[in-house]
Amino acid sequence: MKKPELENVWQTRIKIGAIKSIGNEGLSIIAPEMIREKVSIFSKLLDEHKIDRYCFLIHTFPEDKENYYFHIKFSKINGNDLTLPEYCSKPKKEKLGPTITGVDESLITNQDIRKVWKLIGEQSELIIRFVQTHKDKFPNQQFVQFMHFNLNMMGLGHRSRFYLQKDNVLMFIRF
Repeated sequence: MKKPELENVWQTRIKIGAIKSIGNEGLSIIAPEMIREKVSIFSKLLDEHKIDRYCFLIHTFPEDKENYYFHIKFSKINGNDLTLPEYCSKPKKEKLGPTITGVDESLITNQDIRKVWKLIGEQSELIIRFVQTHKDKFPNQQFVQFMHFNLNMMGLGHRSRFYLQKDNVLMFIRF
C-alpha cells in the first residue's frame, strides 16, 4: 500500500442501513458480513494493481444522518478507468486535506500526513484480511481478542472497553 498523493484520491460510499433499525450492536454484526461481501472488493482491486491504496471508515454523512455508510477513499493507478460494483456510490474525486481530525501532525516524522493515510489504509487491509480469515460468522469476542493483541503490542492491553448487549444486559469486555 502506497502513501496517497493528496490530489489523486477518490471516494465512494456503500450504504449499510438505517441507524434506527440496526443499532450499535447490530452494526457490529452486520459490518463484518458487509466487509466480506462488499468492501473486500477494494482489497481485490489493490491485489490486481487497479488501485494503489484505499482505506475505509463507518459513519454517517451530514446530508444523511439516518444511515450508516462505509466511506471508502482510494487512489487509482495511472488514471485507470475503474468500474465499481453498483452497490458503490458514483466515485467522486477529492483532495485530502493536510490534516486528519484528532491526529497531531506535528508528532509525525517530517509532518507528512500521507504516512498516516498509508497507515489507515494498512489498518483497513488488516481488518479485511481478519474478516476473510474467519468463517462466515464469528462472535464479537473473537474480534475483541484480536484488537487486544494489537493494543497489547503498545503496552495498552486491558485499558479499553468494548460494550456488548446480550439478553438485555449491557456488559463490556476489556482489551
